[in-house]
Amino acid sequence: ELDINNLYQKNKYNKSLPEMEKKVKIVNRDESIKLFDPDKNNIGMMAHMRSQLYRMIREFGGELNNNAYLWDNIRLDKDGNWTVNYRNHDGEILGTYKFVNDKLIKLDQNGNKIKEKKITIREE
Repeated sequence: ELDINNLYQKNKYNKSLPEMEKKVKIVNRDESIKLFDPDKNNIGMMAHMRSQLYRMIREFGGELNNNAYLWDNIRLDKDGNWTVNYRNHDGEILGTYKFVNDKLIKLDQNGNKIKEKKITIREE
């Protein structure tokens, strides 16, 4: 049995909690089904895109240490730009990679630009 009070005391100062509070939305089952869009959530397409984006990040910044970091889902905007955060195992953002206007940008945990590079997209 889980003691909620102990869990709260242990994690109440975790910097990722306010962010998670904003993201969590409780909906009934019928609403969650309506949110699913098969065109936007095609598993094969998303897996291919994710592997391509992580390849770009590796070429830009070196090998990714997947054991040290948790990676968020990639967020796309209507213009084809994307953003992905990487986090420590407490869920706190350590940094962000963004692709905007043909530039790959690495940001620190405070959103300050660390590195930027113009990227040419290869059609495959």
